[in-house]
Amino acid sequence: MPAPKSPLHHPDPAFATTLAHGLALLQCFRVGETVLSNKELAERTGLSKATISRLTYTLAV
Repeated sequence: MPAPKSPLHHPDPAFATTLAHGLALLQCFRVGETVLSNKELAERTGLSKATISRLTYTLAV
């Protein structure tokens, strides 16, 4: 399994960090993977479990 990526940080205040985090979640999926747990997403992105939970909830509704 690859090492977790660092959470996304950007010095520009115009940068939409939440959007970047959501896109990072979508990039976690690989060919043939249809389901990933929040734990797997946290490991792959380096984001906190709480952040993953909020993002997956928002993306699912």
